[in-house]
Amino acid sequence: MEEKSLMPAEQKEEVILVNKGTKEKAFPKKKRLLKGEDFKKVFSDHYKNKFVEIPFLVLSRKNGQKHSRLGIVIAKKKIKNAVRRNLFKRILREGFRKREEGKEGKDIIIIITKKETIKLEREKIHKIMDKTWAHLK
Repeated sequence: MEEKSLMPAEQKEEVILVNKGTKEKAFPKKKRLLKGEDFKKVFSDHYKNKFVEIPFLVLSRKNGQKHSRLGIVIAKKKIKNAVRRNLFKRILREGFRKREEGKEGKDIIIIITKKETIKLEREKIHKIMDKTWAHLK
């Protein structure tokens, strides 16, 4: 028995294109620091690879893998509103995804250190991240 689709062929093609685009922008689990022990390893080596670009403190270490992984730490004390915290996490993940070339094999943790970070505009955050990523090469 043949299944009939409710969408014309042209619309099916558009749906596929949309799905491909979102997949490219995904941030898979293999590129995230998920476990507490992974965070502890980076924190224990912090004195070796530490970079401060206010309002971020960036810690990194080699992870022995072909891809880099990102961990983000934002305390409720620094940004109280959960929506704003999640927005910052999305911005930082997006920045990592766009700039990860040349940083293969590193675990990177970004820590928000100032309450005033909430007042920063997206463009300013991206400029700070450009400086940070250039330092990590």
